[in-house]
Amino acid sequence: MAVPIKEFKITEVKQPNIGEVKPSSVTADVTFSISSYKAQIRSEWNALKEHDVLFLLLICPSFEPLSAEEAAKASVPQRLGLQYVRGCEIIEVRDEEGTLMNDFTGRIKRDEWKPPKGELRTVTVALDTAQYHMDVSNIAEKGADDVYGTFNILMRRKPKENNFKAILESIRDLMNEYCIVPDWLVRGCEIIEVRDEEGTLMNDFTGRIKRDEWKPPKGELRTVTVALDTAQYHMDVSNIAEKGADDVYGTFNILMRRKPKENNFKAILESIRDLMNEYCIVPDWLHNVFLGYGNPSAAQWTNMPDLLEMVDFKDTFLDADHLKDNGSENLQPMPPFRIRLPKTQKGGSHALTGNKISGVDSADGVNMEDTLIVEAYTPPDPGPNPQDQPKQNSVRFTPTQIGAIISGIQPGLTMGKTDTAVQILNVLYQNCPSQRTLIITHSNQALNDLFEKIMQRDVPAHYLLRLGQGEQELATDLDFSRQGRVNAMLVQRLELLGEVERLARSLQLPEDVGYTCETAGYFWLLHVYSHWEQFLAACAENEDKPTFVKDHFPFKEFFSDTPHPIFMGESFEKDMRAAKGCFRHLKTMFQELEECRAFELLKSTAD
Repeated sequence: MAVPIKEFKITEVKQPNIGEVKPSSVTADVTFSISSYKAQIRSEWNALKEHDVLFLLLICPSFEPLSAEEAAKASVPQRLGLQYVRGCEIIEVRDEEGTLMNDFTGRIKRDEWKPPKGELRTVTVALDTAQYHMDVSNIAEKGADDVYGTFNILMRRKPKENNFKAILESIRDLMNEYCIVPDWLVRGCEIIEVRDEEGTLMNDFTGRIKRDEWKPPKGELRTVTVALDTAQYHMDVSNIAEKGADDVYGTFNILMRRKPKENNFKAILESIRDLMNEYCIVPDWLHNVFLGYGNPSAAQWTNMPDLLEMVDFKDTFLDADHLKDNGSENLQPMPPFRIRLPKTQKGGSHALTGNKISGVDSADGVNMEDTLIVEAYTPPDPGPNPQDQPKQNSVRFTPTQIGAIISGIQPGLTMGKTDTAVQILNVLYQNCPSQRTLIITHSNQALNDLFEKIMQRDVPAHYLLRLGQGEQELATDLDFSRQGRVNAMLVQRLELLGEVERLARSLQLPEDVGYTCETAGYFWLLHVYSHWEQFLAACAENEDKPTFVKDHFPFKEFFSDTPHPIFMGESFEKDMRAAKGCFRHLKTMFQELEECRAFELLKSTAD
């Protein structure tokens, strides 16, 4: 691909090194425009970076077309009007405002990066010093044309073909290096860490270096800490001791690397080994379906053992009409609902036909009208603060989607789209909060869509972890990467300890109980929980007094900043329910502190 040159000028010619006649370096600036090209071609020119090789051309085509005979005899340069060609290597690329583009030397920080401005691009290039010396000598001695004042075309090669200069330089350096490889003494190793000349970690993804503390590598020397093959090392040491063989590890003089795409063989072999040594990889009920034989309907939830007998569907059903539309008649309760799924219920083992089953249009072909036992209940008070209120579902699921949700929360296979999958995950978390759920999608976009919708449900953010390279595309300011979740837990720990100090002040106790998670745990047992037990004992003896809860609640001062009054003093039962909601808020706070306690011992991400 080529573009017309707007301006070419040589900016610097350095003095020759001692003993040489050619300049030590020749630098030039080439300016060109990408305004008349399509977006794809413009992006390719914008992708130019340091060490890429370009060609400077002078093309002067003839105004008179060549005849057929002349065109057949003419060479390619004659047909095109090609006069001169000179190669150059990119040093840096700048946009129309002079801002560096595609800089990997660290002069531009990652958080300061901005898209290129304007249509003009200026490329600073290094010319071939030997060729430049020859051209200048020809101009001075023979009166030749000034090649460097006539270039009008800038050409680049494809990125995959643009490494020939680096390859030739590597071959030259290896040929000039005196080395002898004795009997193929080659040993493999795996990188543990890389450090620059000052001993600073480079390319570290373990979190030991924070993003905002990253600095470009210093110096020209690199030190690589590697792990050697232990079995091969044992053989080599044994040969040295028993047979007097050469000390292999004292003779290495070449370090070689493979292409990144081909350099994953060790990880692949380790994964295969670990999978072969794993006792249980795939559930028994998935074996036949996964291997492509057997009856797929055998993997339905109705044919699975160990079903969840009672399932709390939380906000799956929006109201009683929504529940009746999905197969339950003569009901007037209010959500949320629990549904009992009898263990004796079994589905047919016939193949699924896709026909509508009379009664209920469910995803698994089971008539739920006579077998499901629905129980409405009053959920406990979540707490007095706005952040305590659970996020509610607003999607009115169809009967088919409800069937898929029922199937999805049980063992076995099911199908459903994004909203159905999100509700399955939400119900699974509410019913089995101690279990882990792994979500695998076909693309980053699909995973991010699921993730963003899960964040809008009643699932705490500190239980969510986003793996992979698409986490930057999430439409949120929160960092759900591994390091981001650790940092979020550390921030949450400080906020919760601040709340513990405030609670201690409200109880007229020293604030140092909020110094660590451990001291906060003792404070919970000795003061908070004991106050609550004394309060419950007193309430049991004064249930006939409507204002008793309002007058004697021990944590009234701590909850004095709530947007609405907690206790009305009109009904003992209503005030007692609100008091239990306040205590639930405190209990959740200390439970989250207990989850953060490990980070007081693990001081760094390397731990």
